Amino acid sequence: MPRTDSDQEGGQVAGTLERIERRLERIEGLLAQGPAAGHEWLSIKQAAHVTGLSQAHVRRAVRAGGPAASNVGTQSRPIWRIARADLAKWMEENRVQNPLPSSADLRVLVQRYFPKG
Repeated sequence: MPRTDSDQEGGQVAGTLERIERRLERIEGLLAQGPAAGHEWLSIKQAAHVTGLSQAHVRRAVRAGGPAASNVGTQSRPIWRIARADLAKWMEENRVQNPLPSSADLRVLVQRYFPKG
């Protein structure tokens, strides 16, 4: 029996529905994984709270190319979002190994700048 136009249309509709179902399953899987598939995005305020820095400091760092950030606002009114992993990487890159002088060096400095006498 020859195929009719309605049979061909039915086959196309079935194929389209299958593609839609696969896409929906993929979207549901991504949504089940959480925000942005494993990324936790922080606002400037949240990033400042996590790092113990001021919001102004974090904002300046973002503008200067510090932590990688996404602008979800507009060019004239940016709304920055920073991935927690990028924030941690930036903090680690800017970590100072030993910010305080040794006790011996500290004694020398105290004697030099505050002599007894």
